[in-house]
Amino acid sequence: MLNIDQSIIYYLGVVIFLILLVLSMKLKKLIIFKIILKTAIGGLIVFALNILLNLFQTAIPLNLITSFLVGVLGIPGLLLIFLIKYIVYPL
Repeated sequence: MLNIDQSIIYYLGVVIFLILLVLSMKLKKLIIFKIILKTAIGGLIVFALNILLNLFQTAIPLNLITSFLVGVLGIPGLLLIFLIKYIVYPL
């Protein structure tokens, strides 16, 4: 169970996060929104690529980190994921 002090800290953290989000949107600095959008697009790319890679019986794990890397870094991020995957789990 959370005590009152911990819940107040959590609520303050959420309020501070929301204030920063609103300020960033008001200042036309949509960095957070762009990162979230690119991460979502990266997730869709990884999902579509996994459908194609199913023919070769391999897949890229679909999680927040891989979606972020593919969305923000693009093709170099995708190559980085493949490289890490085959270093950790060689054929």
